[in-house]
This record gives sequence, structure tokens and C-alpha cells, in this order.
Amino acid sequence: SKMTTSSSSSFEAFNANLDTSQWDAINFCLEDEQTISLIHGPPGTGKTTTVAELIKQAVVNHHMKVLVTAPSNVAVDTILQRLVALTPSLASQNKRKKTRGSKSSNGTNLRVVRLGHPARIQSSILQYSLEALVQNADGTEIVADVRKELKSFLNVLGNPKARPNDKRVAYREMKNLRKEVRTREEKVVQELLGSSQVVFSTNVGAANKVLRESDFDLVVIDEAAQALEASCWIPLLRGKKIVLAGDH
Repeated sequence: SKMTTSSSSSFEAFNANLDTSQWDAINFCLEDEQTISLIHGPPGTGKTTTVAELIKQAVVNHHMKVLVTAPSNVAVDTILQRLVALTPSLASQNKRKKTRGSKSSNGTNLRVVRLGHPARIQSSILQYSLEALVQNADGTEIVADVRKELKSFLNVLGNPKARPNDKRVAYREMKNLRKEVRTREEKVVQELLGSSQVVFSTNVGAANKVLRESDFDLVVIDEAAQALEASCWIPLLRGKKIVLAGDH
């Protein structure tokens, strides 16, 4: 039988293999009056499993928008992979185009965004990166066309045989097109982040300017004991409720 909360609520665990201590920790962190919580345990005690369940419970049953951070890219990717494993339909949803604004009817799908340079993100979860999602989002076909037009004007500027007047026109058009590309891409990024339920980044990555308009109901910092206190303040200040997970 699936575990349920011991309080008046009766949410079921998505991971049937959680033990009592893990489930108690999740319920404790999600209590309304609990502003700051600690999930502590030595390596191998299931902290990452607990954090993944906590994130999904917060989103699906408590309707929270969650920021998940850790001091290293590897640690961030590990949590994301565990959440994907807990949410089998997440991969297929993120692979499809035009799903960023769709709402799940059964509560199993999560809208996830991973911030960070693609070169630092594990290949198995690149599909959740902001760059990959932007490329597959509505409106980016227009951006691709604009970039092609930009390239044609760039060729004019690089052509030594082009007339001076053509170069002036090309320079002026390039300036306008670059502004259009930037505006359109910023709009897509804000729409993606606005509709996302879980955002993943490193602690320092949470300072990314794309999050300037984002507020979070819950901030989870994994491997908190390995992080510099100063770096933790970056995500901490973005949330109303805080969970720190780690060991000694």
C-alpha cells in the first residue's frame, strides 16, 4: 500500500519505495508553518530520492513553483535525473514541441527548465536545458528566418565588391534584425520560465538575469553542506519557503 501523510491531508507517495523517515521528512518540509527545513543524512541514505519526491509533491499536490539548486552542475543534474525517473512522462512531454504552456490533466507531467551552459549539462538531460526548449518553442521558427536574413546582410558587408550604399543598408538592417532576434528570444525565454513548474540551476546560476522576474514558492538546495554560504544566499532570497538537504 502507498504511504499517505499522517496529517489531515491524504496525498500518496509517487515513489512507493520511500521509507517512513523519508516520508516524514517530506511532510515536515511541506507544512505551511515550516519556512526553513533541513534534510540531513549521511551518503547513501536516500537524500536525493527524498528531494525528488519532495519536489514532485510540492508541485503536484501543493501547486508550488520550485527552484532547485546545488553547488555543482553534476549535483543539479543528478536531482533532475532522479525527478525524470520519478516522472516517466516528463521526457516524452519535453521532447514534443509546443507543450510549454500545456497543463497536465493527471498531475504526472512536470514542466521543467534546466538553466546553465549546455556544455556543462549532461547529454542525457540536455533536452530540458533552456537552450533546447527555446529552440523547440513557438515563435523560434521566425527567429531562424531572421537569422538567415542576418547572414545574408553579413555576406554583403564582407564582400569587397559590394557598393558602399549597399553596405550602409546592410549595416542598418543588421542592427534592426539583431534587435528583433533579441526581443523575440527574450519573450520566448520569459514565457518558458513563466509557465515552468520547476527550475534547476547551480547556486550561482540562480543569479541568471533570466530569473529576474521569477518568484518561487519553494527553494531546495541539495548538497548544501558542500556549498559556500555566500552562494546559497543567491537562491535563498528567491523563495518563500526553504529546504536545505545535505550531510556533514
